[in-house]
Amino acid sequence: SYGMADQERSIPNGTDTIFGLASVSKIFTAVAVAQLVQQGKLGFHEPLAAYLDGFPDKVTIHHLLTHTSGIGRPPFGSGPLPVWQSFEQAMAETLAAVRVTPPQFTPPGVEHVYSNDGFWVLAGVVERVSGQSFFDYVRARIFRPAGMTRTDFYSKPQVLANPAIARPYWIAPGGGPRADFGPSLPFTIGPPGGAYSTVSDLVAFVSSCGKLLNRPFAD
Repeated sequence: SYGMADQERSIPNGTDTIFGLASVSKIFTAVAVAQLVQQGKLGFHEPLAAYLDGFPDKVTIHHLLTHTSGIGRPPFGSGPLPVWQSFEQAMAETLAAVRVTPPQFTPPGVEHVYSNDGFWVLAGVVERVSGQSFFDYVRARIFRPAGMTRTDFYSKPQVLANPAIARPYWIAPGGGPRADFGPSLPFTIGPPGGAYSTVSDLVAFVSSCGKLLNRPFAD
């Protein structure tokens, strides 16, 4: 462990410090999808439109997992941050925005363009097929069985209030000292990047693949 988890409050990083995982979070979405495929409730090559209304017929679950769907906005958007007050609102409003966004390319499968929105859509599929919130599903079916006791999709208020969570710092364009980016975070980065975890919890996750998925999915 090295450096400061919270520079302003002089809190050092430790072995149990909770860090934002950014796009490592996508693996939990992928595992949730694979679990539902394993249960026969989803098909990798089934059309997305079979599970969610308002999306192109030719896009499949596999396209979304491999960033070849063409669905979604550029990975790093612009404009003001969305004003969300709950995970449910974040999910509903993001799916609504993606539904009306023209595809970045057609037909699906001909290009590879990284898509955070695609993983919001996969999370929507998990909700529809499982009958529960995506976030609750991941907590119940992935985090808890894996023994990941300090891992969660924390909201912005939780991140700012919890001294065990490392504050995100960044260097603004043009240089200068590191600045605390925490107050500028959205309520959640959601399924594509909003999970928080510790080193030991990630070791537990890697060690639990056989508990979460059977072969060949666990391979």
